[in-house]
Amino acid sequence: MAVSTPTPAVATPTPTPTPVAKAAPTPTPMVVATPTPTATPTATPVPQPTGPTGTLAVALDTIGISPDPRLGSRPVWQQYNTLSFDMLLDVEPFKGTLQPGAAASWEMAPDGLSWTFKMRKDMKFWDGAPVTSKDAVFGFEWELSKVATIGGVTAYRKAVKSVEAVDEYTVRVNLTAPNAVFTYEISSTVEPVSVLIPKHYIEQNKVDIDDKNGLMHQKPLGSGPWKFVSYKAGDKREWEAWDQKHAYRPTPAFQRLVMYEVPEEATRMAMARTGEVAIIVVTPDGVPELEGAGLAKVFVPETNI
Repeated sequence: MAVSTPTPAVATPTPTPTPVAKAAPTPTPMVVATPTPTATPTATPVPQPTGPTGTLAVALDTIGISPDPRLGSRPVWQQYNTLSFDMLLDVEPFKGTLQPGAAASWEMAPDGLSWTFKMRKDMKFWDGAPVTSKDAVFGFEWELSKVATIGGVTAYRKAVKSVEAVDEYTVRVNLTAPNAVFTYEISSTVEPVSVLIPKHYIEQNKVDIDDKNGLMHQKPLGSGPWKFVSYKAGDKREWEAWDQKHAYRPTPAFQRLVMYEVPEEATRMAMARTGEVAIIVVTPDGVPELEGAGLAKVFVPETNI
């Protein structure tokens, strides 16, 4: 009997598993700290003064004998009193030509025996009172009074026959003889004959016009851009900038002005070197020393500004 021998089954090999690729680790992002730029500091603008500021100190050989504009001569008027007072006419400092002052216009009569001045209508004294023709008329009376010492006062008294207020802002000066240059002679470049004196101030305070030590010497009232503060004979004068805008003159750059009387030129020079004062007066002989000290030399034309 034939016996069938079974064929042994062949085992199927177990497949080798395909290795699974490992995911690459996700890189941790690097955080780089970027420094915050430092802000450039913004400069705070320095406020600019909108008006007068500081003090201007000046040393002169003399400060005159009085704040009263009728006491003293031409140099006294031009160096000190012109700061506080106004006149009918001014003179352009470089060209020497007449220019309006308190008077906006003027004309001579055909016969040359009178001059008519049309005044500005927007001027005031420091106390707020308006400047009118009556103050101009009174100014002539004040400047030609018997105690006045302005240069040529005797000749002016003879030349001026009368002064009248035609209306509130018109003044007429009548002369004893024709004078084609009369306007120059009463302008700011010569003598303060046509200075404006506050009539109301004199009348309200019952001031004697012939008292040279009266109110206009002690506490003058003017209409100029520099307001009187004090005066001490032989020592100093002081002013402060008027807090109102002047009708036609510039506003002072300084709040305060002090003028010292220093007769010795060497002392004035020393004060300038040390900065005690900003301006001094020197004679021609002192100019070389001034330049040698590095100080600036300035020639100031005749002006009331």
